[in-house]
Amino acid sequence: MNHEIRNYLIDQCVKGKPIYYEDVGNKLGLNLELQSDRLILSKTLGEISTFEHNNNRPLISSIVIYKVKNDHGYGFYNLCEKLGLGKATSLRNKLFGFLEMDKSKIFWQKGLNHKSYYVLNKSIKITPNTLSLKNMPVDGITELPELKPNFKGVYVDYVKKHKHDKDLGDAGELLVKEIEVKKLKLLKKANLAKKVRIAKDGEGFDVLSYNEEGNTIYIEVKATKDDKKTPFYLSLNEKLFGERNKETYYIYRLYNYDDVNNIADYFIISDPMNELLFQPIDYKVYLKEK
Repeated sequence: MNHEIRNYLIDQCVKGKPIYYEDVGNKLGLNLELQSDRLILSKTLGEISTFEHNNNRPLISSIVIYKVKNDHGYGFYNLCEKLGLGKATSLRNKLFGFLEMDKSKIFWQKGLNHKSYYVLNKSIKITPNTLSLKNMPVDGITELPELKPNFKGVYVDYVKKHKHDKDLGDAGELLVKEIEVKKLKLLKKANLAKKVRIAKDGEGFDVLSYNEEGNTIYIEVKATKDDKKTPFYLSLNEKLFGERNKETYYIYRLYNYDDVNNIADYFIISDPMNELLFQPIDYKVYLKEK
């Protein structure tokens, strides 16, 4: 979560004046004409409001609106729906964003609230370069969602996106390797700890490690800055490897990744082929014989 932007939003709530998406974009050094940068803005605001919601405070990203439309974006209302506050369309029709904006102003203009929550974790020491194990969520979906492409053209900076995805993936793999090494050392298996390694591209997994009995396990690492229910992608190679190694294949799902402190929460999917739903979204195409 971007603490600087969070504080910027709180400051605006205290002033009682809305700001524009362009203002936040400028703070982040983004070009909002680019789809990739708009996604970064949306994620940044979403992470902040999700954090506030999880701590029973108003959604402070409601202080941000469109300059021309004088309204909140679809991303804000989609986030509200994701947080269980109602259907996005209904909330938009009710001008929920402005109601939440008023709540945010009232909350942060109270001196005690500002003193208590403006600076986070005053008494909590954050240990960098760590993962926090959580239980696997039990409230997933029962059927695949319908795909609804909108066929709208957008510009994506694929070089920037690829770098972001690779940096995030590499950081996740290193964190998992470190906790696996620590685990084995605690189990008095230092000889095996030395053998833990990050896999090469194409092997079908990310980290090779060992379980309590000393048997080989294969770990696929999927990391996100978003919450625990965010869908992720699995390549055909990864899926086939998992199917062929069901007893020793695990997915470590890292979420709420904080790149400032290099920390994340995570849960372990121990039976991916039965605990997940897979939705094909790409096709490999061949010429057909006439």
